[in-house]
Amino acid sequence: VPGKLLGRAEDVCAGAGTRENAGYVFAAVAGRVTRVPGGGEDGSLETVSVAHFKRPLNHHGAEAAGSGLPGIPRVGEVVLGRVVRITAQMVNVSVICVGESVLRQPCGGCIRVEDVFPGDVDHSAVQMPNCFRPGDVVRARIIAMGDSRAYFLTTAEVDLGVIWTRGPAHEVMVPVAWDQVASPESGATQTRKAAKLSEALLKTLAADSEGEDSPDSDEAESESESTGKKPKR
Repeated sequence: VPGKLLGRAEDVCAGAGTRENAGYVFAAVAGRVTRVPGGGEDGSLETVSVAHFKRPLNHHGAEAAGSGLPGIPRVGEVVLGRVVRITAQMVNVSVICVGESVLRQPCGGCIRVEDVFPGDVDHSAVQMPNCFRPGDVVRARIIAMGDSRAYFLTTAEVDLGVIWTRGPAHEVMVPVAWDQVASPESGATQTRKAAKLSEALLKTLAADSEGEDSPDSDEAESESESTGKKPKR
């Protein structure tokens, strides 16, 4: 079951369906435990993996190709999520997509102040509220498994950061510079750590300015039904 202790990190290597935390390896999904010898730099350790009941492992302890549901998020993968909370030192994100796969249930992620920009940037000068705001949709990369509550994410690449948000008048805003988002409708701008997007994707996001297919459209419709008022666009 998720959270079950599988061994010490010095004794086993964390494989598919597991996560390492505080020197120990734990199950990350419910399924069957598999131990394969030959792990570690010198091949002296076992690689312990957990095969989801709908996502079997191959004989190397890795997820079999084309099997069942998308796997759990892994270090190095690009994710999409929504900012839910901001502090001076980190941003909490609800991760909803891994690559092109939508997760059945969102999982937690956090962007620490030192992971917003590349390492040569003075982190003490980074103001998190100027980089992200609640409701922003961000593209980030997993850099560590983190703790039991959240993956550690980074936006310290040119194509990572805020890709979509809404302005004060509920208008859609998209990246126009590395540190700015703007509304295609009104031209209003706000400061963000913005991602560099392709022209095709920018056009798609800008075309969503009416909110018909936006991540907030369901909430807006619910507001409209409960209040009898037309939601702001």
